[in-house]
Amino acid sequence: MTFTCPSVQWLLPAKRVPIARRVEYERAMGTRNASDVAKRGLCLELLLQRLGLELDEEDHVDKRDAFRKAWVSRLGDLEVEHALRPDERELLLRSIDQLTQEEVSDIEGRVIEATVILWALGRVPALPTVETFGDAAEIVTESGVLGDGSVAIARSTVAASKLRDESELRGSFLTAEQAVGDVRHAMTSEQMIAEITVRALGWVLGVGETP
Repeated sequence: MTFTCPSVQWLLPAKRVPIARRVEYERAMGTRNASDVAKRGLCLELLLQRLGLELDEEDHVDKRDAFRKAWVSRLGDLEVEHALRPDERELLLRSIDQLTQEEVSDIEGRVIEATVILWALGRVPALPTVETFGDAAEIVTESGVLGDGSVAIARSTVAASKLRDESELRGSFLTAEQAVGDVRHAMTSEQMIAEITVRALGWVLGVGETP
């Protein structure tokens, strides 16, 4: 499966937290626990799996939709129903062949967020870059919380999850925010990836809302 870099338009609705307010947010919210972060990663992996079913041209649409329904029926068993955002739930519930091109691009962009979440959990060695973006989908598939698709193993993985040291998370958050810089014109690919990294790590650290 080939993913393309998310568009600037996809990033524009993001809510940024001004530097001067970071400490206030961190004191009020605090770093999230590892199991909640792992569940967020699991939600993103399910979305990317949904995208794979949408783009698959080998199996008949009915077979692909049956597979989608089977995973939707397991959301409760995976204990991610409360971790899914309303728009994400709606995308998972949508029948195969019913996604718009804009929605396909939206989900494609989330592969970067998924990679950042996996890095925060220590499941991948490095944060995403322009150079590694082409391999992001494969990285998520190989290192994701969902693993081989076993619900029991996924739940066990979530329960045993641990975050990287908080100082490392904060340092990477600040580095990514500096990389975004003061955007006055169209974002570069590097800035787009840095922006998604800021949003994802900000959520992990309790600096912002759900990315």
